[in-house]
Amino acid sequence: MTTYCALAYLQIIPWGLLYEHRWGCISAANIIGLVASVVFFVRGDTKKKYKNKMTKGNKDTPPGTEGFGIGALKILDDFYLGLEDNPHWGVFDGKMFLYLIGGTVLNLNVLSFVAHQYEVMGGGMMIDYSSILYLFLFSFFVVEYLFHEHVHLYTWDFVGEKLGAKLIWGCLVFFPMFYPVGAWTIADHPIRHHHHLNDQHYLMHALAIITFFTGWILSRGANLQKYYFKIDPRSSFLGIQPRSIGGRILCSGYWGLSRHINYLGDLLMSVGLALAADYSDIIAWLYSIYYVVLFVPRERADDKRCHAKYGKDWEQYRRMVPARIVPYVY
Repeated sequence: MTTYCALAYLQIIPWGLLYEHRWGCISAANIIGLVASVVFFVRGDTKKKYKNKMTKGNKDTPPGTEGFGIGALKILDDFYLGLEDNPHWGVFDGKMFLYLIGGTVLNLNVLSFVAHQYEVMGGGMMIDYSSILYLFLFSFFVVEYLFHEHVHLYTWDFVGEKLGAKLIWGCLVFFPMFYPVGAWTIADHPIRHHHHLNDQHYLMHALAIITFFTGWILSRGANLQKYYFKIDPRSSFLGIQPRSIGGRILCSGYWGLSRHINYLGDLLMSVGLALAADYSDIIAWLYSIYYVVLFVPRERADDKRCHAKYGKDWEQYRRMVPARIVPYVY
């Protein structure tokens, strides 16, 4: 980030470089993501693992049905979900490095898109306040996420999931290229979005800020509370004394509102970003729509996994906290 800004400030590269070459960047990111996924798929003596699994899986496979059968599907599943746990090289964390790359490129993309708009509008005092707000909110999102790196090391992405194409391609392509999709709505139509601020625009900007930071309070608060509970189940958080079921399931504070209140927080932050962009354009809402499509089935799957792990304790938690994501609604 610092290098990019320094080169742009010295006029070695244009501020809008990533915007001008956005399609090339997307293509390159896809190639890098695919190559990296293949490398980690092969890594760790996977050939031996596949040979053992394929022999066992195809032993009873009827003749003529091999094709795209059990073995092939298993390979695709392993390629997508991964075979290797989070790799570490000394103190170097593989998954966190991927998130660091994704977050940095994401922020650079937003900066470049906003800078392109500013240049097209002629510079000077021709500032689109919506784009400045969008850049501020996303920059806060990325910096705050990386600042709480230690908290994310205890989340399911790091603890439960293996390193496969899902996470590698997601961090190198989907995260930095799709999440800031709202920037496309303001970079491509700068003149349409330049306006004299009136009460309606002030209201929408205020609504975007309130919605975003309400989501941040829910998401960050919930994740921090669970983090401190995992570190010390007796420690309080924001003056809230922890209550748990069986000493394992946190059911007070944020986690007494819904069983996945952090999902609601993430969704509200995405809505705030859409409101800061061109909220009249469906493209600005694709990020929020993606979260709905992602979180609803993920919550169902997580509920089944937790029930299998905690048994009757999870059934008690369901009764105590009936809301899945949105308190009193869903």
